[in-house]
Amino acid sequence: MAQRTVVVIGATGSQGGSVVAELLQHPDQYHVRALTRDPAKPAAQALIDRGVEVHRVDLDSGKGALMAAFDSAHVIYALTDFWQKQSATTEIEQGKSIAEAAAGIATLQHFDETGRYTLRFPHSPTTVLPNVAIADTGKLVHAIIQSGPAYYTKTIAFWAQALSEADKLAELGKCYNILTQYCPVSAREFQEILMSPDGMSTEIALDFTEQLMIFEECGNVYARDEFVQATEVQSSLPCPLKYPMV
Repeated sequence: MAQRTVVVIGATGSQGGSVVAELLQHPDQYHVRALTRDPAKPAAQALIDRGVEVHRVDLDSGKGALMAAFDSAHVIYALTDFWQKQSATTEIEQGKSIAEAAAGIATLQHFDETGRYTLRFPHSPTTVLPNVAIADTGKLVHAIIQSGPAYYTKTIAFWAQALSEADKLAELGKCYNILTQYCPVSAREFQEILMSPDGMSTEIALDFTEQLMIFEECGNVYARDEFVQATEVQSSLPCPLKYPMV
């Protein structure tokens, strides 16, 4: 595998430093480019001694300076520091500059921004998947048993709510008060994400991705008329089936 260039903002701090330290343990996989306001300070010099490419960058310099620092990057680890200037306005502007600069880097594969949860998924934002609380399995089985032979020769689609991954991500953001970003990716890109180091095998990643793409191409196949819907069985349930969003 060819080395991937990873840009780390705040590389001499505790968070960025942790990222650098971890990546340096895998020199065959990563080339680390550290961004810091002061390359002359001891922490930055120590990184240079360890083979890290160190660049002087101030986050207030704007999009152009950041794009130059991000040039040819495959991965960007980004964070902003409110306490540096104790200004929410400044921190927001820095975050915007980082995001806008990253958007202009054609080689970029991953952009991880502290404080923002990003989901990369091979569906459009409106494609829904069937969801259900696994804890409700017993309720459905009990209802079927209580119904006698009514469902013995039927296929029951066990789901309670159709939701898109984008909508679920947005709900999680509201629940935990965090920023979120939904990024549709191609089936091939998603398969590669699944196969990242210590991830799925090629065969399993392909199978999982192809199953997901059925819903992208054909819609919610669980809702087809040939199936008995679990919600139709629930008349005898003590309480309705649910999907545990929040």
